[in-house]
Amino acid sequence: MSDAPEVAEAVAPHREIETSVGEALLRTDGLTVKFGGLTALDDVSFEIRRGEILGLIGPNGAGKTTLFNAITGVYRPTSGSVFFDGKPLTAGPR
Repeated sequence: MSDAPEVAEAVAPHREIETSVGEALLRTDGLTVKFGGLTALDDVSFEIRRGEILGLIGPNGAGKTTLFNAITGVYRPTSGSVFFDGKPLTAGPR
């Protein structure tokens, strides 16, 4: 069971935040980014549902910025897909 409604209410009780236990708002499937022989991201998959607040933590060099850049289109993933509100954000494989 998702805690999204409770989290949204705790964070912003004065605002109406639509939460959903249905389809993900942002989803990555098998996201991989390689720079030559270096694999920066390897098969990253996750979902964020509407109303959820999540964080991404890790040490320097873990791939946090590379993941952000792959999601936003700065980098083209070597493989995998990014979807926003059910629509693909990534082009097909190279």
